[in-house]
This record gives sequence, structure tokens and C-alpha cells, in this order.
Amino acid sequence: MPANHPRKTIRNAIASRIATPLSDGSYWTPAGERVFSSKPTTIDPLELPCIVVRTLDETIEETGVSEFCTYRRRELRLSIDCLAEAYDDVEDVLDDMAYGVEISLEGFMIPSIEDAKIELTRTDVDTSLEGDLPMGAARVQFTVNYQSVYEGVDFGFFPTDDLNKDCDRPPGVCLDPAGVTNVTVRNNFTSYGTEDTPEPAIEHF
Repeated sequence: MPANHPRKTIRNAIASRIATPLSDGSYWTPAGERVFSSKPTTIDPLELPCIVVRTLDETIEETGVSEFCTYRRRELRLSIDCLAEAYDDVEDVLDDMAYGVEISLEGFMIPSIEDAKIELTRTDVDTSLEGDLPMGAARVQFTVNYQSVYEGVDFGFFPTDDLNKDCDRPPGVCLDPAGVTNVTVRNNFTSYGTEDTPEPAIEHF
């Protein structure tokens, strides 16, 4: 099975960061360790206040390196939803949660995606007094800019340790070439006819 998609890695890392206790035993937010890395089907009132880390969308731009290794520049939009019961002080609680989320991610480096840049973009606050469980929500949105690497089939033709060391990954990560019957190899060399083949350069000493 392939490794986790970078989006899942980022959500898990951010959720873990917000849920990590501080040195004095307190937490970044009033939600404590009740932080989910994806939206749960239902939320029990006993789990409030809590935080849900969600993917909104992602844009991708490919930047080619070679036919065997391609960088993909990605911009991921996340919503970190701070949820609380709608008591009289619900906006104060939501502000405390949103502030804790913001400061927890200042300068945070995502493990295994250290080049990711996290930027706060907006916050939406909403309180709903309808339904069986009146709730308030502060949706704190971030963009995460990072790069991922796409590797084609490794046929073992080239010593990638030397030629593509910036793109190499551990053995077994490349696609299995089993079943490949045709391989097209291209180069960028200019074709010459016999009549216009350039003479080799001769240096005189």
C-alpha cells in the first residue's frame, strides 16, 4: 500500500500539534485533546468543545524535472473548525479556541514536509441556536504551500543515486515495472546527415 497522501499527513500533523499539551499541562485551546484530523460522522455533546481539521480544496501545478521525476507545487486550503455549545459566552470561547489554533501553528514545521509554508487567511464565526444542540463555530482557514514528488516507473536503466539524487526515494517506492512490454527512450541530440556532420574540434598546442 502506498504511503499516506500529503494532505492526510498535513491534517494529522496539524491535529496532533493542536492536541499536544504544553509544558505546564494545559492545552493550546479549550478543546484540549479533542481534535479530529477529519470530519466525524456525528459529534457527541460530551465531546464539545472540539476541533475538526478539514480539507477544503487543493490546486496543483506540475514543474517537470525529467521523464522519471516531476515536482508538483501544491496549495492546500484547510479549515480548522472550532466547535462549542452556544452558551451566553460562546463567542468568547470561540475566540479563545481560534487564537489557540493560530498561535499553535506559528512557525510550526510539518514532519516529513519541512518545506511547507502555513499561512492564516481568514476566520468565519457562526452561531446557530436551532436544532437539538445549539452550537457555535469559528472556522479558521489556512493555506499550506508545499511540494511533492511524482516518480515514474524505475526500469533500472540509470544510476539514480547520482543523476536524480534530489528526487530519489527509498527502494520499493517506485512503481513495479512488471508487465511493461514497450519502453520508448528519447534524447535531445541533434540529428545530422552524413554530408553535414560537424568535424571534430582539434586543438593545437
